[in-house]
Amino acid sequence: VGPLAVAAITDLFDHVVGSGALTTPQTADAVVHAMRIEIKKLRYLVTLLQPHFDGDLTDLIGPLRGLQRCLGNFNDHSAQLQELDRLVPTLVLDPAATTFALVAVGELMRHLRALKDHERERFARRFEVFSGPEGRAHYAELFAPHSP
Repeated sequence: VGPLAVAAITDLFDHVVGSGALTTPQTADAVVHAMRIEIKKLRYLVTLLQPHFDGDLTDLIGPLRGLQRCLGNFNDHSAQLQELDRLVPTLVLDPAATTFALVAVGELMRHLRALKDHERERFARRFEVFSGPEGRAHYAELFAPHSP
């Protein structure tokens, strides 16, 4: 199982690192969400195969969990903004909607955008550590004894 497991983890790790390296502040929300799913797949694969390795893989699982958390929050804020975007035209056309309600929704959207931007920045910092030289070296150290 060792060499086959390492190959599967390596392929997915390389895919995640490659995809994440292409993520910028302009990357579409749907692409960022897809990145979260790929990280989740890698975390589940490492967790599933952990019993087949001598070392403790929690050093890899923890950072993956942290990356997922950032992207999960990002996705939540993105979905909330989409819902509010759909609500605004209805509010504008509703004679019962007050100026206060419109301003409140606008403020809520501004706040959600700031939270979303914060999570994107947090992800970028964490991803840099995860995929940088130290992160890659740590990954290689965990799996090198099991490589073919």
